[in-house]
Amino acid sequence: MDTDCIIQYLRDNKKAKDMFKKVKGQSIRLITTAFTVAELYYGAFISSNSAKNLRDVQDFLSEFEILDFNEGSAKIYAQIAADLKNKGQPIGLIDPFIASIILQHNETLITRNVKHFENIERLAMTNWEG
Repeated sequence: MDTDCIIQYLRDNKKAKDMFKKVKGQSIRLITTAFTVAELYYGAFISSNSAKNLRDVQDFLSEFEILDFNEGSAKIYAQIAADLKNKGQPIGLIDPFIASIILQHNETLITRNVKHFENIERLAMTNWEG
């Protein structure tokens, strides 16, 4: 799951809550990437209520398997970044890292930020907002 999806859940967004309920009801394992975790903790640290937000992030992530960045995903990242640069289609700094981990593990990215990822070849995505 991408950062946007988790943030909206933590903010009590109804669509995000419904999506999580559906995923849990289907016994689908909850996974995210180490980069998403970093983005979530960063947001908590810079928020006006960091102690509460840090607890919320930590509690919520306890249900997730967190996929790490390693040599395999580093190679995939380099290919993604090179392809996007050569096509003149750069995206956010963290997004190619997230995509590389998702591709390495042959998973589907659940995100609302489809535009951020749509030019990455072979990346399977689902828009959680429908």
